[in-house]
Amino acid sequence: IDNDPSDPGIFNEFGKSDFHGTHVAGTIGAQANNGIGGAGVAWQVSLMPIRVLGHEGVGSNWDIYQGMLYAAGLANDSGTLPARKADIINLSLGGESFSIAEENAVKLLRDSGVVIVAAAGNENSPFPQYPASYDGVISVAAVDASGDRASYSNYGPYIDVAAPGGSLDQDLNQDGFDDGVLSTVGNDSSGTIVSDHLIYDGTSMATPHVSGVIALMMSANPSLTADDIDALLISGAMTQDKGSPGWDISYGNGLIDAYKSVQAASTFGGGSIAVPPLAVSNSYNVDFGSQRDGFELEISNGGQGPLQVLSVDESSSGWLTIAPSQVDSNGLGKYQLSVERSLLSVGVHTAEVEVQTSKNRMLIHVTIVSAQPLTPANAGLHNVLLIDAYTLELASSAIVKPVGGRYEYRFEGVSKGLYYIRAGTDADNDRSICDAGEFCGGYPRYGEETSISVEKDTYGINFATNPYLPSQQTSRSSRLSNKPSVILHK
Repeated sequence: IDNDPSDPGIFNEFGKSDFHGTHVAGTIGAQANNGIGGAGVAWQVSLMPIRVLGHEGVGSNWDIYQGMLYAAGLANDSGTLPARKADIINLSLGGESFSIAEENAVKLLRDSGVVIVAAAGNENSPFPQYPASYDGVISVAAVDASGDRASYSNYGPYIDVAAPGGSLDQDLNQDGFDDGVLSTVGNDSSGTIVSDHLIYDGTSMATPHVSGVIALMMSANPSLTADDIDALLISGAMTQDKGSPGWDISYGNGLIDAYKSVQAASTFGGGSIAVPPLAVSNSYNVDFGSQRDGFELEISNGGQGPLQVLSVDESSSGWLTIAPSQVDSNGLGKYQLSVERSLLSVGVHTAEVEVQTSKNRMLIHVTIVSAQPLTPANAGLHNVLLIDAYTLELASSAIVKPVGGRYEYRFEGVSKGLYYIRAGTDADNDRSICDAGEFCGGYPRYGEETSISVEKDTYGINFATNPYLPSQQTSRSSRLSNKPSVILHK
């Protein structure tokens, strides 16, 4: 054990340490109601900070599982034990290395009743990361500000749940700040650590959201066990369903929902803690961006007891309309939000949807970007490629011409699976795209391709192509970005 927990290393480009662990801890337990920064998810719980990685995140599996054993109050090589063991262990770390010793440590922890939550990884990859992929660990993927899988987030059969991880490549609400997760850090650039707050993104940031929610659940019902948490998660009682109905490879059992989780915990096992009726929404920030024209808003009762929707109004001066699409006699259910872009001037526009119920009032912030109309463009014949996400082999291709500045493409007879889509020109006729000077693009952006799960006919996979320059850099790497030239014909 190192008696000096400070970070002596310079980790980032600003000449200071990144305080990754402090950022994660703040997301779980930052103090609330003090007028500083933000509030942690479960801001009255106790934290047991254990550092297992050193300068620039370097460490070993031994460091990690010894820290886990110590936190759980189990025998470890330090010969010491905490005064009180942890109920939940948050692991915002991981890698591709499988360790039998670490797997055995996870089993010991689960057998002792500890809940383990770990980051799924930031490689936009279906390949397993550890410790997230061990049995008995809740593996957390990340969503961006729109609630969709973040472009960097790993996916695959081991994902259990999704949570807010943000994306520093976006500013969807046009507020001038990257859409990441704001939390506590230190600033040691002067040689003295000063408290600060920064915006980070990643599955490391998503994971403490889940750990914090589970802490809230255990606060509401201290009798909950790790197995109980698993059962509630698998049942959908802790999440909003995302992606394909039920479990899917991008979101696992869905997007974590704190209020729904506490409600489920309070009544689990015959519990009698009453959660009062309260209107909740599937989104409190609806962003139409520059292309989306519709959104399904769902208003539900997050507690028990009678609740009635009295009114649903908007403040857009006409460009936003709200219509009930599937509601019950109390006005609870689904409402369709639609926008009329022809009424908007160029720029960013905002509005509020106000939901007044018999018990509470909700405000939902709406943002839309109105851009200059696109002019018809002709960048030449485009090759559109469908690429198997697991093997990176070409599954299908199409050659398309522009019509009114748009390239319409389709693939038929595609097997179910995960795919990337990339498109571009082949100006030098070398049977590969994305050479220097050729137009190149990918869904949703070149270098940040997100895989598409094909289970049924899929439409609207739109993206732009631009001239590719050898020196152009992307802020996120992807499995495809190392292969800018994909052979068109086998």
